[in-house]
Amino acid sequence: MRVRNISGVAQKVRGIDGVVEIQPGMSKLVTFSEDGLARARQRSSLEIESDATPAAEMVHGLVAKHRGGGSYSVMDDEGKEHVDRMSKDDADAFNAMSEEDKAAFVAKAS
Repeated sequence: MRVRNISGVAQKVRGIDGVVEIQPGMSKLVTFSEDGLARARQRSSLEIESDATPAAEMVHGLVAKHRGGGSYSVMDDEGKEHVDRMSKDDADAFNAMSEEDKAAFVAKAS
């Protein structure tokens, strides 16, 4: 799930892979257990974005690649850039997603 910090201070969120710190106004990809997702949804300082995307809108062959200067971009198999200015951590998390989750992420970012 994509989690956005809508508060004015950094927030820590516990996902399956450990604790993730999200700076004010920023968002991160976090994989939750069912219980963890329920707890995150109760926090007024966080906005949890749905990752449901109709199959007809999915773009396949997506991968986050290093673009230089410490920045990563999501590219499709035709070389089109869909998301830019990602951190290495976000790029690694993106590449670990299923194709369906990748397509949902790109659809949200557009």
